[in-house]
Amino acid sequence: QNLYIGMQAFTPDIYKLKAGTTSPFTGDSLGIHIKIINGKYYRFGIDVEGNIGAGYVPPGTDISLVKGATDFGDDYWSCEVSIPWKLLGVSPEPGMRFGFNLTANMSYQGNDSWTTITWGDSYMVKKAETILELK
Repeated sequence: QNLYIGMQAFTPDIYKLKAGTTSPFTGDSLGIHIKIINGKYYRFGIDVEGNIGAGYVPPGTDISLVKGATDFGDDYWSCEVSIPWKLLGVSPEPGMRFGFNLTANMSYQGNDSWTTITWGDSYMVKKAETILELK
């Protein structure tokens, strides 16, 4: 019923991590980019305190349906995000393909540096050049 995404990010000092001030994207966060085959593009984010936000979603998207949680270790932070397939407007089936990419914001470095986690530029997903296929 949900697309689950998990991430673990290593850092030399977890005490330097900070949550977003105006949105998850302004702090240390994970960005999730999805382009569904019907052409709809979604960008969700979760920061180190588990705050969920939408960088871009189609009008009428109920962002409150997206759930997330974070955790910390000695030298890392991790997060889980659950996005209902219903929110994306699709029913998952084997062989289904969609554009997908993950980015990480490392704001604690003082320069709000975005790093693409998966292959390619984060916005390449809008062109569906980075593909995730369900098995």
